[in-house]
Amino acid sequence: MTTLREIVKIAWDAEHHGDLESAVYWYKEAVNFCNGNGDTDGELMYMSNLAEIQSRIGQLQEAVETATRLLVSARKNRLEIYEMRASGRLAEVLLLIDPRGRWEEVKPLLQSGLKTAKQTETTYWQIYFLTLMAQGYIHSKNFNDAYACLQEATIHLSPTVDDPKHLQSRVFWLLALLMLEVYNYSEARTYAEQAIGVAKEDGVLDFVAKAQLILAQVELAQEQFVEAFGIVESVNIQAKSFRWKLVEQTAEYLRGELARRLNYLDIAEAASSRSLFLAREMKTVENEVKSLLGLGQVMLVLHRREEASDLIMQAQKLSQEQNYGDHLAKTIELLD
Repeated sequence: MTTLREIVKIAWDAEHHGDLESAVYWYKEAVNFCNGNGDTDGELMYMSNLAEIQSRIGQLQEAVETATRLLVSARKNRLEIYEMRASGRLAEVLLLIDPRGRWEEVKPLLQSGLKTAKQTETTYWQIYFLTLMAQGYIHSKNFNDAYACLQEATIHLSPTVDDPKHLQSRVFWLLALLMLEVYNYSEARTYAEQAIGVAKEDGVLDFVAKAQLILAQVELAQEQFVEAFGIVESVNIQAKSFRWKLVEQTAEYLRGELARRLNYLDIAEAASSRSLFLAREMKTVENEVKSLLGLGQVMLVLHRREEASDLIMQAQKLSQEQNYGDHLAKTIELLD
């Protein structure tokens, strides 16, 4: 009979070799094992791990369900530490689904979780919540608060913290994203390269891929299209191989944008179509809007104006519903 220690080791090894689908399976086995043996602490701990992996692989609706179950169970059993973890896991996946639209809902979860992390002096979780808050602030264009969160997270980083390289890579990744948003491309490149380096040292393949996509976005912003396309192609191949839907969706979106600029129009159409399919499958609202706009622009270049108009009008409708002012302005420009 397989022991809990063996089950968790298999899950951990799968996660660190990029096989997140297997990790999901084995963390589910760990949850069931603990449940069957009356081990509530173990059940909730591995439920937390399961929600994280589901988010990373792009099983977002499943991650919401897992995190919600974790939150309900933690509250029922009055286990504050697991309620804190559940708040973080739920906030994390909601930020992936719709970072702008769900921010006001997510922010109290993060504030509550950070308060508990500070009270219980769990440094890993303090950094985790600070980086999630930074992520939310970046998407809501509150760049000063985002930077303050990342500065505070950096103060807490040390080699003695649990999983320090993962946390350091996460901070660098978010600093790169922040610098990209404020058009400081030199700093964005530096932080993206640092995120890639630390993620490689940590050996977690999907974190490396995620950091590489930020570097590709920096190259795109600086009109280094060939260099960016090379990065994205490599990540996309890996994402498809491991079935990382979340990473693949971002890679395909960028691949479509770059291919259109490089006049690789067959690739641009296929990539933008795949990006749209994955965004809809995962129900990531803003990614759907961006993918509709990307594919619509490919159709315009191909002089398929009726198809282009339909796609852009779909993006316009969603942008109005979600109050995405920037995307709405782009649809008006394209339809003019």
